[in-house]
Amino acid sequence: VSPGRIIFANPCKFDSHIRYAASVGVNRTTFDSGTEVEKIREFHPRCSLLIRIKPPDDGGSMWLLDSKFGALPEEVEPLLQAAKAAQLPVIGVSFHIGSRAACSRAYAVAIEAAKKVFEAAAQLGMPPMSVLDIGGGFTAGIQFEEAASTIRAALKTYFPDTTGMSIIAEPGRFFVES
Repeated sequence: VSPGRIIFANPCKFDSHIRYAASVGVNRTTFDSGTEVEKIREFHPRCSLLIRIKPPDDGGSMWLLDSKFGALPEEVEPLLQAAKAAQLPVIGVSFHIGSRAACSRAYAVAIEAAKKVFEAAAQLGMPPMSVLDIGGGFTAGIQFEEAASTIRAALKTYFPDTTGMSIIAEPGRFFVES
């Protein structure tokens, strides 16, 4: 995979790993803390960012990820301001509801939360964001079809015009199960 297609999504990155990403042309990463913004500013100032949010609902996931990473709603605006002050472009939003979610509604709730982040960035005068990473945790079978239907409907509701927007998913579990 070319470096331009990679998002360095580790929630807590070592300085040396950020420098390495910069040296090989991996120029997109996630962040969910001010500490990460400062490290990225120092070691990879040409990097574009995706703010990783904590999904409001875990969908009954078997493996929860929200205890590890994701900005809370009240943390979003200060983090966007920190990125703006560091002159790091925030190009999108990332979330992951957890692995093997039983309730697809969690995707709709998270997409709605992501839309609020896009709006907050616009209100702060930041350039328009163009990436939405909806994470993974997809289960094969009927639950996948339910999740896909829910995601399509939520995107149509909250992001009706996706012209110029990249919507990314992380379907690793789905591929392994199927």
